Amino acid sequence: MPLWLDLGAFRVVHACWHPPSIERIEQALGGNRFTKVDQLVEAARKSEDLDSLYRAVENVLKGPELHLADYKAPPFMDKDKHEREDARVRWWGSGATRLPELAEVPSNSLTKGGKPYGDLPDVIVSERDRSFSYGDAVPVFYGHYWRTDTPVEHEDWTEYTACVDFSAVNGGTMVAYRWNGEDAINWRNYHPHGQKLIERTPKL
Repeated sequence: MPLWLDLGAFRVVHACWHPPSIERIEQALGGNRFTKVDQLVEAARKSEDLDSLYRAVENVLKGPELHLADYKAPPFMDKDKHEREDARVRWWGSGATRLPELAEVPSNSLTKGGKPYGDLPDVIVSERDRSFSYGDAVPVFYGHYWRTDTPVEHEDWTEYTACVDFSAVNGGTMVAYRWNGEDAINWRNYHPHGQKLIERTPKL
């Protein structure tokens, strides 16, 4: 299966559209899919080298992360009570520069001691951690981030990004986005959530 799709007018990826990672994968694979066993072996060989095939595939399929301790932020406990020292990067936040804008830490998170996590330090993140932000004027659709309820602007969708993972396998709703050729994301095209939001919108 392809690791991403670039269909010109819109794009599709599992976790993060990151051009440098996509370019690295294309160099190694000759395209957007694995065709040889040795390619899979190289991609599965864990490496902290930012230029490695492993890291490029991780960025595209699992999403980039930033190290909280680099910004003097404590680890947090995830929903399964695992301690997390890294936070996912909110790459859909185009132009974001500060830690609270870019670090994906659930609002109901706890510290290891069981206390509410609190606010992230309001500091500017490194150039590397900012580099994942999506800045193209082409809609991109992605999953992986396990959303709930109805899509919220800047959280689940932006002008050019739209998450369609709403936890269908864990009691959530199967959500789709019906693209009709538009140049930017239109929340009304989320199904069924967009229709529910329209029903709640007061008529003028």
